[in-house]
Formats: sequence, structure tokens, C-alpha cells
Amino acid sequence: KKANTLIILDVHARDIVDRFVRDSILSKDEFAWESQLRFEWERKRDDVVVKQCSGLLKYCYEYQGLNGRLVITPLTDRCVMTLTTAL
Repeated sequence: KKANTLIILDVHARDIVDRFVRDSILSKDEFAWESQLRFEWERKRDDVVVKQCSGLLKYCYEYQGLNGRLVITPLTDRCVMTLTTAL
């Protein structure tokens, strides 16, 4: 299960990078980059934050478990973006 989840996440990341190259996404200010779920270290807080579009959340280090039916589609990407922005 662990290997399957990592493979799915890596394939999804590869597809995103391929799309960035194909569409010439070169700036971090472009929507294609902003709409990606990002985990970043913020020095001011000395902690990890989760960023997506206008959403900024403190990362709480919660364990989500292994999802055996993990599937990442454009629809799930949009759902995560909507939820992150709403919070």
C-alpha cells in the first residue's frame, strides 16, 4: 500500500511538471502554480504552512493514514483547491 500511494503521488507530480513545461509556466505568480497544493517552510513562523491559491493554513502534522483507493484526477484537484480556499 505504501509503495502504491507513493507511486501515484509521484506520477501525479510528474504530470503536473509536464504540464508546466508544455504550457511554459515560468512564474510562481501564475495561476497554474498557485493552484497547486504546496507545503512550505515559513521562517517567520518557524513551521510548515500549506498554501494553495489564496488559502494559507498552518500544517498540523496530523496523520491521514494510507488510502488504499487514492486516485488523483482533475476533479479531486479542484475539490482540494475549493476546500483549501474556503478554510
